[in-house]
Amino acid sequence: MPPRLPSFLDNQDSVILQRVSGGFSIEDQVFTFNCIQFASFIILYYDYFLTLPDERDRFWASPKKLSVASGLFYLNRYLSFLGHVPVMLEYFWTSSDPDRLDRCTRIISYHQYLVMAIQFVVGCLLILRTHALYGRSRRVLALLCVAIMTVCVFGLWIVLGGSISDDYTKADLPSQGCLLPTSVGISLRQAKGWTALLCFDILIFTLTFYKAVTAGPGGISVVLGIMLRDGTIYFGIMVLASISVILSFHFLPPYLRGMTATLTNVLSSTMVSRLMINLRGLKVNSRYDTGPNAVPGVSRLVFKGIEMSAGTTLSQETRTSSEFPDVMDIGHESRHTDHTRTTSAN
Repeated sequence: MPPRLPSFLDNQDSVILQRVSGGFSIEDQVFTFNCIQFASFIILYYDYFLTLPDERDRFWASPKKLSVASGLFYLNRYLSFLGHVPVMLEYFWTSSDPDRLDRCTRIISYHQYLVMAIQFVVGCLLILRTHALYGRSRRVLALLCVAIMTVCVFGLWIVLGGSISDDYTKADLPSQGCLLPTSVGISLRQAKGWTALLCFDILIFTLTFYKAVTAGPGGISVVLGIMLRDGTIYFGIMVLASISVILSFHFLPPYLRGMTATLTNVLSSTMVSRLMINLRGLKVNSRYDTGPNAVPGVSRLVFKGIEMSAGTTLSQETRTSSEFPDVMDIGHESRHTDHTRTTSAN
């Protein structure tokens, strides 16, 4: 028997559930939802162990002390890695505990705050790289800080204002996990929050792309090329993922609303970690160049006639250092090192 309809669901929810009951039942919805969550956890933990050797070589073994960039990297990396362990209970926990509903509502609330925390850390990392890309421009920093604080306040308003209803009963819970149906009102609020996150991603990508378009006559340097490449990949995937979350809140039945939210959160954290590892890889690889002004490319990339490929040295280290000196905390060498090399070359 499918769980009864919670009393707080409106007529639109009842019509949707009745429409899908003949084919796509509530049990089918729960199964589909849990499959998406299982895929999310596979991506998160598989990618962690896949990139762990690079993290060890490029962060743990780094002679540089803990910086803001590396601190945020570790926070994003392990907040996501450890924070999703209770979330797995949310979807796959089986128990006959009489207080199961109360515990489930606590886990669901925890998951909502975890999403906000991870997105805030990811946003700080994106702000850091964009701020460094613009040479520590105070105007760019002010713009990005206002943007992320607006998104955070808006997110808190959504979470606090759309709290879990007291009308739920144990009969509303599926046999496994803590998945509860989401009303139309709460769905619309959640969709607005993800729309705000999407707007922030658009702002970050626009600033990165503008920096690439307005690059000097020498073309796009190594650091900017990597940031543009990774930023484009991040933006493209996050746009599709965020749109899928927004559409699910608007058009899917109550038990499927927000089914890609965990996946989107995992993808965001995972891709930002890879972005940081790639930039730090440029810093590590530049220690083993074959000439005073050579920078090994880390991937094949062509922009405005500048080609970067693995094993190819590029004589752009001095220009990269002078154009983006403050990216050193993210993945490039310090100005002192560049100055020493330039002096020795002369």
